[in-house]
Formats: sequence, structure tokens, C-alpha cells
Amino acid sequence: MNRSILANIESHRREELTVEEVFAFALALNMSPTNLVLPNDEATEVAVTPTVTEYPFFVRLWIYGERRLTSTGGDERQLDLDFQRKAPEHELRQRDEKVRRHPLAMAISEMQGLVQDSILGPKERVGGRHLAEGLRRTAKKLAAYAELLADEVEHNDTEKGHQS
Repeated sequence: MNRSILANIESHRREELTVEEVFAFALALNMSPTNLVLPNDEATEVAVTPTVTEYPFFVRLWIYGERRLTSTGGDERQLDLDFQRKAPEHELRQRDEKVRRHPLAMAISEMQGLVQDSILGPKERVGGRHLAEGLRRTAKKLAAYAELLADEVEHNDTEKGHQS
């Protein structure tokens, strides 16, 4: 970047930067481009476009591809799914793996196997009492993990409420 461009940016004679310039500044300052363009003050809304403002926390999630920024109208669930599907394949795999490894998802998978064995007959020689115990034990795990996840969702929602 030549000195005249830098001088114009520093003196505010030029207010707009290209993406490449933002990257260059972030690299030179040894910081994330996201942290360069967003304020540290999470309570101050930033202008994303001339008509859209949002809190930095939500803008970061949008930049990271974790959530849509604003409602554009229509079926919210479908819009969320469309946004997530546009992520690169490796991100989709990471998200799927994160869900599969969640204790609630693992307990659901375990319960599906027990239900199948209970209805169709076990793949191995297992007594009915053993299957019944497994169903009850797994049902308790499901309930406990669902409660934990619900608490986490409420906590996250409360945290977002404090930021807005």
C-alpha cells in the first residue's frame, strides 16, 4: 500500500476500504480482521449497511457463518437452514459431528437401538428384563441430557438478552 493511500485513509479523506486493505491492516497490526472492523464495546450497535445495524456479538456470529444476521421475512426456520447449507462442506461436517457427539444425540441413538431391539427382537440373545432395564436407564439419561440442553439454551438466550 503506498503512502498516499495510507495518508488519505488516516486523514479521513478516504473513508472506504477494500477488503484487501482491511486484510492488509489486520495483518500489519497482528489482529483479526473481525476485531479490526468491530468495536470492543459489545453494547454499541454497528452499521452493517446503511439500513441495518446490529450488536458486534451478532455480527461476529454472522461473519463466522454461525447465524443469520437479521430477519429478511419469510419462514425463519427455512431461512436458517438455507444459510447453514451455504457453508463450506468442511464446516457442515464439523457441525454434524458436533451434534452427533452431543450427549443428548448419543442417548437418542442408544434409545433408537433399544426400541428397535424391543420391537423387532434383539440382534443378540438378550433377555426382556435386560432390554426393559436398558430402556428405563436410557430414558432417564435422555431426560437428564434434555434438561441440561434446555438449561443451556435458556442461559444463552438470557446472555443474548443482556447484550441487546
